[in-house]
Parts: sequence; structure tokens; C-alpha cells
Amino acid sequence: MTKNLYCVVGESGSGKDTIVNYMCNRYGYTKVISNTTRPMRTNDENDKLNHIFSNVEQYQKDKGNNEVVAETFFNDNYYWATKTQVDNSDFYIIDIKGLKHLQDTYRDKMIFAIYVETNEATRKLRMEERGDSEEKIEERIKNDKEAFVDVDYQHWDCIIRNSRHSDLSVIAMKLNDVIKSFESKEE
Repeated sequence: MTKNLYCVVGESGSGKDTIVNYMCNRYGYTKVISNTTRPMRTNDENDKLNHIFSNVEQYQKDKGNNEVVAETFFNDNYYWATKTQVDNSDFYIIDIKGLKHLQDTYRDKMIFAIYVETNEATRKLRMEERGDSEEKIEERIKNDKEAFVDVDYQHWDCIIRNSRHSDLSVIAMKLNDVIKSFESKEE
């Protein structure tokens, strides 16, 4: 368990889940498995590794108990994490709105923002491969353009460039080195 929280942000299809899952499997890190009210994707077996599929009643209960430290509302669905989930994790895959909310509400760990940069063509291809419809892909691309319009490179503590042909083990090794350097700076 790290003493910091590493929030991974990127547009849809950028490879956030793939990178973080690899880091957890390879290096023993843990991640927030966030709650969502959206249904599980039928063509994506990994989806159940990345979310707890819940309901609005549970969201309202967690919110009422002041447990929610990060949340967002996207495509008519809630996504959220509780303080306990965040306290017990090294990584959190989160959107830009959720990151801002977390930075405003959570104080128990230092938060480092990691951006996964991937070109649009590669992101579209990845979304197709996981079974997203053409309509859903275009909607996600449009939403991402709006969400990231004012975000520039100075917002990030680390930027990962993840192209179609990137070697996941090399990305993970470099990211692990970055994490080690952040962890040692805080001592």
C-alpha cells in the first residue's frame, strides 16, 4: 500500500483500466473498484473487475452517511467511491469531474494526477473492440472533448502516452518508477 493516491484520468478508450489492472497484477498495487448505477457491459468481461454494479438507493445511502468522497454523473448513471474504498487503495481510475471533487473533499492521502494520453483513432478502435456501439462511441468522444477542453499539461503530475502499439510492460515499469519517486519525495 502506498501512502499516496494515484488518480488515473483519460478519455474513453485510452487504456486506463488496462494499465491500472496490469500495475495491480504485476506490482501488487490495489485500486478503487468504484460503484456505478450503470449496467455491466455485455461484451466486456473485465468490466466486473473495474466496478461494483449497484443502484441509486445505495448511492443515496452512501451519500447520506457522508461516505462519498468522489462522484460523477455520466450518461444518466452515478459513479462514486467511498472514503473506505479510497483509504484502502493505491490507484483510482476517475474522470476529470470526479478528480476535482476528490481533491476538494479528500485529505487523508496526497493525490497525484496521472493522465493517459491516446489519440482519437486508437480510442475509437479500443471502444469498438470492447463492444461499444458506434452511437455510444461518438457520444463518448463528444463528451470527452467537452470534459477535457480546458485541461492542459500543467494539470498532471505524470503523463503516460499510450499508443496502439505501446508495450504495456514498458509503460508499467516507467509508471512504477514514477510512483517510487513520488513515494520517496514524501518521506
